[in-house]
Amino acid sequence: MLLTFEKIRETQLNERSGELQKLPEGFFKDVVEYLKLKSDTEEGLTAQKILLNLFERRIKKVASLASICYNMDKIPDNMDGGERELYTQLSSAIKSKDIEFKKKMMNVRTYEKPYVNMDNKHLEQKEVILEGNGLPHVEGELTEDGNSKSECEPTREVKVKVRFTKDTPELMTPDMETQSFKACQEIELSKGFADFLIKKGFAEKMVLEATN
Repeated sequence: MLLTFEKIRETQLNERSGELQKLPEGFFKDVVEYLKLKSDTEEGLTAQKILLNLFERRIKKVASLASICYNMDKIPDNMDGGERELYTQLSSAIKSKDIEFKKKMMNVRTYEKPYVNMDNKHLEQKEVILEGNGLPHVEGELTEDGNSKSECEPTREVKVKVRFTKDTPELMTPDMETQSFKACQEIELSKGFADFLIKKGFAEKMVLEATN
């Protein structure tokens, strides 16, 4: 197709809408041929400015789609070959950062409220740290005489054995993996994840165990 100035202008005006517009078949290939014919002309120079504006608008939309739809398996419509390549690169980078960020958030430091011992002799303050696998351990716990326990003392990972009462959909585990479970399946899980499943009615507690 022999591209015209009017068609270039029309395409650029259409791109002012919020959504990424479908380009005419072979548009950018035809643009190259058009600019060769119109080189060093006023029309050609004006067309270049219009095309630059069109390009910038489309790139912003592709980047926006990548930031929103990076978990989709399907590439959004109306992209040409180069735009699809850019979208794939951006969405892959964003998805990688998203996974990295969520794993870091599993290391958030939080605190329990002070509570009183059974003998009411001493208030204990526990600091709970969520590990990268979502499993809590306690450090800085005060003993009855007010001294801190050794920081070198190994922490224990609390496990809960559950039996699934029904099939589950795919769930995100504390290890940031998707997994589904079957009814009557018995398995040991981290306490936080097990409590979540029990609360949602997917499982019932069997035995509470603590392992080093």
